[in-house]
Amino acid sequence: RPATVSVAPSGDLHLTWSDGEARSFHPLWLRDNCPATRHGSSRQKLVSAATLPPGLRPAEAAVSADSDELSVLWDPDGHR
Repeated sequence: RPATVSVAPSGDLHLTWSDGEARSFHPLWLRDNCPATRHGSSRQKLVSAATLPPGLRPAEAAVSADSDELSVLWDPDGHR
């Protein structure tokens, strides 16, 4: 599980693990791959990246204490 989660001024989401390993995710890629926007059984995307709001960026992000699930609150539409 990541030790730190932060949002860069660019809107990229940065995850850093305790061993120093780090990864960054572009907000459009991250939101386009959100599991909440996929069909429950087929996993087909239900939303096109072209329909996502302009200026998309994480407002808040955290990793759950009891799982490895990443939770993101999105600006400007409040999607979680």
